[in-house]
Amino acid sequence: MTVLILSCVSCTCASQRRRYRRDWLVPTKMLKENFDYHNSNHVARIRSDNDMNGRLRYTLTGHGADLRPYHRFVVEEDGKVFVTGILDREEREDYTLTGAAWYYNGTLAEGEITLKFAVEDDNDNSPVFSSVVPMSVAECSPPGTVVGKITAFDADKQGTLNTKIAYTIIKQEPKEDQFHFDIEKNSGNILVKGDQLDRERQDTYTLLVKGVDLDGDPNGRSATGTVEIEITDSNDNPPTLEKDSYTAKIKENEADVEVLRIQAHDKDLEQTENWLAEFDIVSGNEDGIFSISTDPVTNEGILKLVKPADYELNPNIQLGVVVTNAAPASGAGGGAGGGAGGGAGDGAGEGEGDGKVYDINIAVENVIEGASFNPEILPVQVSENPEDLPKDKVIAVYQAMSDDTGKPADNVIYAKAYDPDNLLIVDPDTAEIKLQKSPDRESPHVVNGTYYAKILSMTNESPYYTSTGTIALQVRDMNDNCPTLTSTLVYVCEDTNVVNITGHDQDEDPNGQPLSFRVVTEKTRGEWRVQPINGTHASLHSSTVFWAGEVHQVWVEVMDRQGLSCPEPQTLEVRACLCEGMDSCEPISVAQTKNARKEFGATLGALGVIAMILALLALLLAVFMATCQLGQPSKAGRFPDIPATEERLVNYHTEGQGEDKDIPLLSSSSPAYMSTYNSTAWDRSDARELTMGETQMTYADQRIKGSVDLRICPVAQDRCVARELTTGGTQMSQADQRFQIDKMEGFTLPNVFIDDYFSQKAAHFALKDITQDGMLNFEREGQGSSEGSLSTCSFPWSHDDLEFLNDLDPKFKTLAEICSPPRPPANFCHLENYIQNIDSR
Repeated sequence: MTVLILSCVSCTCASQRRRYRRDWLVPTKMLKENFDYHNSNHVARIRSDNDMNGRLRYTLTGHGADLRPYHRFVVEEDGKVFVTGILDREEREDYTLTGAAWYYNGTLAEGEITLKFAVEDDNDNSPVFSSVVPMSVAECSPPGTVVGKITAFDADKQGTLNTKIAYTIIKQEPKEDQFHFDIEKNSGNILVKGDQLDRERQDTYTLLVKGVDLDGDPNGRSATGTVEIEITDSNDNPPTLEKDSYTAKIKENEADVEVLRIQAHDKDLEQTENWLAEFDIVSGNEDGIFSISTDPVTNEGILKLVKPADYELNPNIQLGVVVTNAAPASGAGGGAGGGAGGGAGDGAGEGEGDGKVYDINIAVENVIEGASFNPEILPVQVSENPEDLPKDKVIAVYQAMSDDTGKPADNVIYAKAYDPDNLLIVDPDTAEIKLQKSPDRESPHVVNGTYYAKILSMTNESPYYTSTGTIALQVRDMNDNCPTLTSTLVYVCEDTNVVNITGHDQDEDPNGQPLSFRVVTEKTRGEWRVQPINGTHASLHSSTVFWAGEVHQVWVEVMDRQGLSCPEPQTLEVRACLCEGMDSCEPISVAQTKNARKEFGATLGALGVIAMILALLALLLAVFMATCQLGQPSKAGRFPDIPATEERLVNYHTEGQGEDKDIPLLSSSSPAYMSTYNSTAWDRSDARELTMGETQMTYADQRIKGSVDLRICPVAQDRCVARELTTGGTQMSQADQRFQIDKMEGFTLPNVFIDDYFSQKAAHFALKDITQDGMLNFEREGQGSSEGSLSTCSFPWSHDDLEFLNDLDPKFKTLAEICSPPRPPANFCHLENYIQNIDSR
């Protein structure tokens, strides 16, 4: 076994010695902080019973040995444990090490043992404050108000005297007669010491606080910290005005004008509620014609006239105004108005006591006024019965009163301003109101039995004023409307004998409902009985059951409460039909019409908008199509159109028998495909006609001598060019002479001609695609051709003319005949009245 030897390893008593079995002993060893153990004995020793003759070695593991901090504790071969350096409790407060005994062959001699060491704290750290501690407190705060707390940190062991810090204030800036703050010794709470804090005098204080550990012992370590205290504003200053009284002037009948601006002064912090003034009119404004508000930027009171003032009622107005702050006064006591009162609470409570009232004297300037109607609405009782109206038809006199004298105005004229049914006549001088026709209570302009009209009075001299009054004609009802049926056509199902009817009367009670119904038996076929339902409905009972397809006409008389009925009874048409399991057989069109009437009002707006949008789109489409160019002119290189055609509407008359016409015979059957004309001369001044049978051609151009070979090309081109023009011995190019076909009317092209035309056109497009899409390789093969047909003046369609194949040399002609199929003979129609103009350019 191994043992830890610290002081003794056995115990004896007085009576006898007794040997105990030795084992590991685990002590608690306190080590001093900041103590140098280099010159001291070992702090512990471990040894195993198996250690004989130095055959074992000892090791230590754990923090302080083979872990951080390294090698603070070491063990020697004899098992003694030494401390190699100065211990710092703030670095590590305790160490737990594990000791072991090893054979030299690397095996454990016995089990491991734990060694514990604790470092005793030493007051080797001073308190530490943060750099600057900001705090704030309101001015006028009472003594004992906690401003804030400042604390210092001590790295020594907490809960010991080494970390118990005592705080004191050693300096205050700015320096004054006394310290305004105090600090609790152990907690560090900073308190208000007196009641002299005034932001208007000093708004910030800087305190220097000292902290000493060992609870303030002179031998303790110390440090200082800085505290900045801001004095916040409180409403301890009442607002005041520049003057004790003010004067102003206003004009009579003016409104919404600024009367006066009153500047308020306050010593509290600007742009805060403690500084912002609030004004209140406490007297002289019983009618509410004035209002007062505050300009938040300038702190001015703005007195406004919101209602017109009346000079006749009050030429001089005395207002009493008090001013307070938006925020309540600090230490709110009995003070009101301009002062903060005596301060019944803990606050300072400075002020002038009761609120001061400032006087404002306002003089009203008299203005010549117009007239006004009094009352503004004049009720007048009238009857719609013409016999009950006055003979002179004067129903009222509605005069405007002078606002200055209160008597009827004598400088005004009257006129109607609003009379929707044109019932009234107004005398422009006396304001007499007459009826020019009897009112109708059932008119749409009479609402709930009352007809409203407006009368206008106007001054006839400068300044001009107008005033409007309203007449309310309360129209008494008379029984002038007979009751009627709401519908004179009723659909009923077969196998029933009951018809429900409804009546209506435009008159009001007592000339209207309840209504009574009676069947006029003298005009009605069959027996009918009336059964009342309520004041407007009744049911008609027939003595027979209705059959589908039957139509009955029932004459009904409807009477109101007074027994009035229409002069002639009304005809009710009853149609019976098959219902087929439904409650009604009313035609769909009738039912839909009723539903459509209900929905029409809701859908009319949407349909109107859609219709307008569609109309606008149609208009834009028409303008676009009118301005759109639906084709493009032929460009160079395109295949030309069929010659001698006109763009017009052809009237075929295929719907009836055709009109008989004489077809003129052609005097010559010479084909138009190739014709040759020989002429000796043509002169520009005279035009000669060359006649071939009935076909005439006119040439009028410059003087040309020689023979002209004219070829009328079968290819549908707008121009046909003479291949060769020979005058004497001179040869001219194709571009020198052109012959234009001017007209071609009254004939039909043959099928062979059309087939040939479209074949050539297809070949033209195929060749055009090849020349455009393929790569063309050109090589110099000797001298260029001197033929005039290859000049740059050749026409764009000349490459389609294959006539040159007819003049090939024998060897090429033989090859062409072998490669070309025989050409079918072309049949050409005879042309009638074919006229061609030839222009020489």
